[in-house]
Amino acid sequence: MRTALIDTDIRQHVLDELAADPAIGVSAVNVEVDEGVVALSGTAESFAQKWAAERAAFRVRGVRAVADDVAVSPFGADMRSDSDIARAVAY
Repeated sequence: MRTALIDTDIRQHVLDELAADPAIGVSAVNVEVDEGVVALSGTAESFAQKWAAERAAFRVRGVRAVADDVAVSPFGADMRSDSDIARAVAY
């Protein structure tokens, strides 16, 4: 029971740290904590934001490790599906 309370506190502190860091800006990073191990997921607009989110998580007291599964999806990037790419190559 004590671990759940600590994990809840760590999660909130990581979320606060992410919100306070100007290098992260607007991003959709999700945070989960299990026994002090922080799992980051979601999307960031750049690799700089992704790395800033990881550094922000490590700044929180009680964080033992960070698993950074944040995908980089540049804002406004023209995302093409595999089918679109295959069709373009065929012509």
